[in-house]
Amino acid sequence: MVGTFATAHRNLGLAYSRVKGDLPRAVAHLEKAVACDPADPRLFSELDELYDLSDVAPQKRLDVLSGNHVVVAGRDDSLAREIVLLVELGQYDRAIELLEGHHFHVWEGGGAIHGVYVDAHLLRGQKAMTEGKTDRALLDFRAALEYPENLEVGRPASGGRDAEVYYFVGTALDARGETELAREAFERLVRLAREKLEKSPAMDYFAKFGEKESAQRRQANLHFLLGLGLRGLGKDAEAKAEFEKALKLYPHFSRVRRQLQ
Repeated sequence: MVGTFATAHRNLGLAYSRVKGDLPRAVAHLEKAVACDPADPRLFSELDELYDLSDVAPQKRLDVLSGNHVVVAGRDDSLAREIVLLVELGQYDRAIELLEGHHFHVWEGGGAIHGVYVDAHLLRGQKAMTEGKTDRALLDFRAALEYPENLEVGRPASGGRDAEVYYFVGTALDARGETELAREAFERLVRLAREKLEKSPAMDYFAKFGEKESAQRRQANLHFLLGLGLRGLGKDAEAKAEFEKALKLYPHFSRVRRQLQ
């Protein structure tokens, strides 16, 4: 009977969200579904997705997930949402602990969990840099280049976010006085980004095939990488110009906003 009530509220919640666009009512039904069956990890994932769409505060969302962690950890997508919030709220140690302690099963079209892993290490490394813990930061930056087996994500032919990570490795090397190695890392990044921008097709080409948005995001990422390399070389004005180009192409690019801040 409990499962029946939970399923009914879940179905109503999804219907209000996807068909009628009534998020408050959708959230209310998913909350009732969770209350009816708090042992179903899928319900927590779906509720958090609606919380996200409803602009519920990240801390409240995390409280719900972490407060039911044993259940949430029973499903990859639910646990991934908890980890994303931990990273967003600066709880990097806990996020990395969960990433290292769980085997994620990545089905076709998946792989986003590795990006969360990269963010967690890069952000923890940046925090260590501000605290003067350069060696600790370098360990995190280099860890961000790895593809742990438990994440089931292989290294992409394009190199993934390696170029971005090299920038942070370069900052740590520079802080340790290894300026020549740091400069080489920054120059490599600038060269790579410029080469890819030159080879990138025009936007109107992608518009014909309905892929303009994804093409814009790819170009935004290249401007972001170029900006990082230029910043590493001390060319702050040029770096800022590249970051602004990236934001124009992709206004919600949070990593760019962090650099501009």
